[in-house]
Amino acid sequence: MKEKLKKLLSSNGAMSLYSVFSLMAAFFLVCLAVLWTLSRAGIFEFPHVENTTESTASSLTPDPEEKTDYDYIAVPVNKAAVAKLLASYPFADNFYMEVYMTFSTQDGFMQDGVRLWKSGEKYKIIYNEGSDTRRNTVICDGKTVSYYSASDELIFTAEYSEAYAFDNIAYIPSFFLLAGTEYEITDYYLRDNEYVVEYSIPSLSYTDKVHISADSGVVRSVRTYCGNIPVSRYDVVSYTLDYEFEGDEFSLR
Repeated sequence: MKEKLKKLLSSNGAMSLYSVFSLMAAFFLVCLAVLWTLSRAGIFEFPHVENTTESTASSLTPDPEEKTDYDYIAVPVNKAAVAKLLASYPFADNFYMEVYMTFSTQDGFMQDGVRLWKSGEKYKIIYNEGSDTRRNTVICDGKTVSYYSASDELIFTAEYSEAYAFDNIAYIPSFFLLAGTEYEITDYYLRDNEYVVEYSIPSLSYTDKVHISADSGVVRSVRTYCGNIPVSRYDVVSYTLDYEFEGDEFSLR
């Protein structure tokens, strides 16, 4: 996996890590905006917490870090081969991943936990309320996509198409919009085998901090701020690349 990542990020046309990772963060922000729009439209239902608690608020704040041990890396910005890298993301075709997300709204916080299985075009995604209670499930066997409620009631089914591809459905940083977003990189360094990128989008008054595994290329966490106010947090709590499936994970009910 590390060799594949290095090959994708090699010289001779490959985009620099500096620019790649900042773009990864930038378009994850777009993904968050799309999810929120879908929620407002009633297409997706996010669990809602009426009252902001201290523990919930603290979950949005950044992890305490001391910058004395950082290995700063000076890398020139080069966007020439962004399409080459993004076309290959994520770098593993088979994996299992657990994700936890927290969103801030005007009325409080929304929290979501997601488990994802992927093998080629097949995938299964389980959405949870908080971190454990199953809310609904999406299963794709490569030909058909089915959406189930928490009680396994079939909500809808559709023939597989690009619109239902994993990258368009899953709760992982997505790179489907590459049009002209202006951003400014404010920090970039390597620490504990993770690349860390901080960047801002002046037009939206947003700032993101992104952690990416140097071994696998997996985006481990994203923190998004509006000014100094934390508005969202995305964390991969566990993942297994080249996951060994038992054979029935993608069977339709």
